[in-house]
Amino acid sequence: MENRKIPTEAINAAAEWWMKRISGKVKHDNGDNSFGSVFAGLMADDLVKPASDAQLQKFKNNLVMRLSTLAGQGRERIWVDCDYSPDMVLSAAAVDADIPRDNFPWKVSMDIDSNGVEVKDGYGEPWVKIWPIADKKNDGEEGAA
Repeated sequence: MENRKIPTEAINAAAEWWMKRISGKVKHDNGDNSFGSVFAGLMADDLVKPASDAQLQKFKNNLVMRLSTLAGQGRERIWVDCDYSPDMVLSAAAVDADIPRDNFPWKVSMDIDSNGVEVKDGYGEPWVKIWPIADKKNDGEEGAA
């Protein structure tokens, strides 16, 4: 069986997405609208500490290194996610950049393979392909008068 290598571009797109995702408002929603779950989400929101641009860039670089290492070990698919906290790969990249684990959203999953990068950005959300992005050059605009 042929090994389908994960492209460097996929790894870079994945790391860029996570960097942007933890740089803004974090979604702490587990899909349960009970008082306890909503309160837990609000408490988690209060624990988020804004990261500097330097911290975010260091996180991204660390994540690229870690994902590249996994891909270099022959993995054809890499799965990274946050349930209520980041998995080991995301957590290690964050710790190295001094970014708190509380800065990660809940219920987010990412699938990286040779065909692309897909993200499920929260409970009940659909899977969205973030890489490769469809080529917009040939969308029927060429030759229009």
